[in-house]
Order: sequence, then C-alpha cells, then structure tokens
Amino acid sequence: MLISSMRVSIAISVILGFVSFVPVIGAATAWPGADTTGPVHPELLTPSGSLTLSVAGAVIQDLDIAGKLTVKADGITIRNCRITGGSPYCITIDAAVTGLLIEDCELDGGGVSSSALLGGGFTARRCDVHHTMGDGFKPTSDLVVEDCWIHHLGMGVGSHADGMQMAKGGRVIFRRNNFDMPIDVDGFHSNSACFIMTDTGPIDDVLIEGNRFDGGNYTIYLVDKLKGFGPPTNVRVIGNTFGPDYRYGTSHMDGTPVWTGNVFEATGAPVSTGTNSPSTGTTTSGGTSGTTATGTSASGTASGGSAAGTSASSATTSGSTTGAPASTTAAEGGSSTTRCGLGNALAASAGLAALLARGRRERR
Repeated sequence: MLISSMRVSIAISVILGFVSFVPVIGAATAWPGADTTGPVHPELLTPSGSLTLSVAGAVIQDLDIAGKLTVKADGITIRNCRITGGSPYCITIDAAVTGLLIEDCELDGGGVSSSALLGGGFTARRCDVHHTMGDGFKPTSDLVVEDCWIHHLGMGVGSHADGMQMAKGGRVIFRRNNFDMPIDVDGFHSNSACFIMTDTGPIDDVLIEGNRFDGGNYTIYLVDKLKGFGPPTNVRVIGNTFGPDYRYGTSHMDGTPVWTGNVFEATGAPVSTGTNSPSTGTTTSGGTSGTTATGTSASGTASGGSAAGTSASSATTSGSTTGAPASTTAAEGGSSTTRCGLGNALAASAGLAALLARGRRERR
C-alpha cells in the first residue's frame, strides 16, 4: 500500500514571492509513510502520563506519553513525541487555542482512542496517525495538516472510519498527506479518507491539495446534512492522487466545489467527480452535484495554526515543559521544511528556493 524508495519529481514555481512545490503529474512520488513521519529520534523518548498544557509558548518534546494531551494555551509546540491510547482523543485542543505546532509525532490510538485529534488552531506536520477505534483528525477551524500518514483506522466494531471528519468550521488546509485507508482490510473499517459534512454548523474555506487518497466507500464526501447550514462552501480539491481501493467511487459531493488536477495513481488519468473506474478514469455513474473546475488554484488562509517549525529551546524530560515559544508564520502559500523519502527539504531565502540535502531520519 505504501509507496516508498521512489524518486521525487518536483515542480518549482515562484509566484508573488511564494515558493510552491507541486508533484509533477505522472512522476513517481514518495508519499508520507513509516520513513518520513513520527518521531525523528525515538531513542530519546522518555515515558510520561497524560498532560494538560496550560502555559503559553511551552515546548513538549521527546516524550512517550501513555494517555492524552489536553491543550489549553496558545503557541505551544509538541515535537518528537508519541501519544498512545488517549481517551477519547490522543490530543484535545480547546476552542480558543491558536498557534499550536505538532511535528514529528506519532498519534497511536492503541485501539482505545475514538480519534487521534479534536480541535483547531494548529499545524500538524509529519505525523503518523493510526490504530484508532474511529477516525483520524476531527478538525474545526484555522489549521493546517501536511505531510502526515493516516492509516489503519476504524478498529471499533461497526465503525465507519474517516481519515478526517469535519462537522463545522473553516480556513482548513490538508496538503501532501497520505490517506492510506483501503477497504476490506481485516480488523479495520474504512468509510472515507475525507468526510466534510455540515452537521453542527456551516463549513467554508477548505483546501485539499496534493494529497494521496486511497480507500473508503466514497473516498471524499462533501455533504449537506440538511440542518439549515447548506452544503460546504469554497471547497477546493486540487492536484490529488487517488488509489483504487474504494468501494463505490472517488467522491460523493453536494454543492459546487472546485475540482481540478486530480488523477488516478495507476494511470495518471483524470479523476472526475462521481463514481469512477480506477482502470479507465472515466465516470461510470453520476449522482453528485459537484463540478469540475479547470486551471484555477485557490488560496485560503489558516490564521490560527500556521507554525513555521523553527526549533524551540531545550529538550524536555518526562512531564516537564519549557517556556520558550515556538516561532510562527502564516502557512498558506509557503511550503514548510519537510522530510521526504529521499531526504530533501525546502528552504526559502530572499524569495528564492533551494533544495537542501538532509540525511535520512533514524527510525525505530
């Protein structure tokens, strides 16, 4: 299921001062997986129990947490940690929190957690999310999830696991993630990679860009729950790659999202909205109101949780935090420094892009 040890082809464009890295369609791509997500240095992890984080700017680092994290203050960094078996969630973020950065972490539901994370106001980067009873991310507003691996969800009997499940909110970005959720895997119950439904409130401004999606009944749902909020609005599904392991089709959508540049993994053939054949890339049946837009790339912002990931001071021992805040910047448009299968990273300097060589990370 995981694509690894493959070359990465990158198209570099500098537009309005931003550096954009976009996988070249048809080129082999190393998607986030075991070698590129989770703790960089698992040998440094120190055992800890559940923690409540209430000091603004605190840094939580190098912990192996058996339990859950509850985030109640702004500007906190969680780095190189493993969080296992938190109930009901591995990480719960209070509604007013902004500027939370979660990077190089493993969120292991341990067959206990309902979902890996609930909340908004954060950036999650290079995280390994797996083995929950239900879903992966339950996002609300003002957040970025990028370069993460979401897999092996829905362990609960009768569960309908979603890689991300959104019921209200907005200003949300999911990009360059690997939603690895094929159907008919024993012990796991995949409903969708991406489920966006106006259940408890309106949803507006969602960018889903450059991800790999595989699995689910329908891989992507955009749903009007008919509770008076209407369908999700200003949703852009751009440049994603779709695997073949779904039950009914790639998408089931209400409303009129932007849908462009999406292709099948095996063939590179365009993916239309509706129910599609993975072998031909053609629509075999309709039943959706989503429309395919061409040639446009929407922007959007994530005002609360766009952290740059610059290093914060001092390592953290079991259950302790440092008071140094992590640096934060606006996230939309500029790519963060990321690990990848070939150890490349992106750096932006004076409006120019360069590739920096980085060693392959250590892995347990």
